Amino acid sequence: MKIKSFIEIVQETFNLDDYKTIYDICSGKGYLAEKLQAKERNVIAIDIREPKVRINYVIKDIWEDFNLQKRSLVLAIHACGTLTDRVIELAIDSQSDFAVMSCCHNDKVYFSPMTWPDNRIALMQGRDVFVDHVRMYHARESGYESGIETIDPNITKKNRIIWGRYIRKNPGEKPNQKISTLSSTDLQE
Repeated sequence: MKIKSFIEIVQETFNLDDYKTIYDICSGKGYLAEKLQAKERNVIAIDIREPKVRINYVIKDIWEDFNLQKRSLVLAIHACGTLTDRVIELAIDSQSDFAVMSCCHNDKVYFSPMTWPDNRIALMQGRDVFVDHVRMYHARESGYESGIETIDPNITKKNRIIWGRYIRKNPGEKPNQKISTLSSTDLQE
């Protein structure tokens, strides 16, 4: 149910036909990538372990230096703690759209946006909600239209999905050069 609900939010927010590549980062067993590949999408799952299902995947530590294909769709379900922040950072670095279901918030605030959410969010709704708003504000300051959606809390208590759609600021801007780009040639099956 969690994956199905996540995919529904993603499809309501993004047109999947707009993306040559969809990344499932911190893919775990690979179930999200499997569902998206069944819809005939080019999906690359990335995790530090081999998935349990037959999908296109790359075994990679996302803290290593690499870049994703530009203008892709980056997805993650329950990337723990600062892994959520790293997934958002990878999306921003590649000017890719993203949707991330956050999980396991810890005491570290990874991003420092110029404008911070109202502290009353933390008092009224909890620190986890506040941290997700910090993430959303960071995406907005990085050139994204961004928001937070939720799925039914009976499916999972960690039910917030932070999404961002890149808005190009300058049509003539040049892409950032990174160390390497993951592509279909890196895939294992």
